[in-house]
Amino acid sequence: MFPDAVTVRGRRHLTELAALSREGTPGIVLFLVHWPHARFFLPDYHTDIDFARTFLDLKQDLTFKAVSVHWRKNMMLDSQIRELAIPWDLIAREAKDRGNYILILQLSEDRSLSVGSLGMVFFRKGFYLYVGSARANLAKRMERHLRKRKTFFWHIDYLRDQAERCTAIPIRTSQPLEHEIAQAVCGIADWFIKGFGSSDCTCETHLFGMYDNPIRSPQFMALLQHFRIDRLESFLSNLP
Repeated sequence: MFPDAVTVRGRRHLTELAALSREGTPGIVLFLVHWPHARFFLPDYHTDIDFARTFLDLKQDLTFKAVSVHWRKNMMLDSQIRELAIPWDLIAREAKDRGNYILILQLSEDRSLSVGSLGMVFFRKGFYLYVGSARANLAKRMERHLRKRKTFFWHIDYLRDQAERCTAIPIRTSQPLEHEIAQAVCGIADWFIKGFGSSDCTCETHLFGMYDNPIRSPQFMALLQHFRIDRLESFLSNLP
């Protein structure tokens, strides 16, 4: 999946090549994947939804190719070169601004906070992971959570107001995965806040605590990889 960071320049390159193509100069975009085990190529719509939508919208104007290459230990290019499939139908279904997200917040000291209908809640210092969802406008939902100045509505608004840091990680999907993600996060968390953010579902909570930064946790990275990438294998396995 490409890119691994938002690329405004990459999206501009696609639109400029497409404009040339419509004027009569054919455009081809070639992605080299330096991993011989790859079978499929997709735009990383979790990381950069605008690039992914541009990629999809311009498939009639440009020729997209992706090939995997294999480098030997002596840094010579191996003859093992394979063209990768681009699952356009899967991209069209999944690359939309909807799905789930995980907020990572940090408290540098223990605090007791008034949290709406929950009343006074004790939060020990550490990192908190909040699992949420948005059926539409996922980017705007995450932007709202990142802001401190707003009218408090959800439980998470009260914690966000006191957190020193807040990071939003999107998991865009056409399937409702919020509760499954919450269950997975619970499995790697050190504690949780009962009833937080789960008043409209059967989950015990949607807020989990960790002593250490989850970004540095291999278990958390594996969790993200599963929900962002690995779970797509069930769909891709049915493709030629």
